[in-house]
Amino acid sequence: MAVQFKFRSSMNFDSVDIDGRTSISIRDLKSKIISHKNLNICQDTDLVFSDAITGQGQLSSALHLYQ
Repeated sequence: MAVQFKFRSSMNFDSVDIDGRTSISIRDLKSKIISHKNLNICQDTDLVFSDAITGQGQLSSALHLYQ
């Protein structure tokens, strides 16, 4: 399974594979996105998550996203 994401400045969605899992923590997802986009050189990089449908922002790092 893959999780789609988009940066505000981007026109298109991108995706990261979560290795066949049915859920992923926000912390692990952040790590995968940072690696996928080669952002690990930026020490102060942080990602803010929001629901694409509701616009609800900043989900807890302990939250798990389910399929």
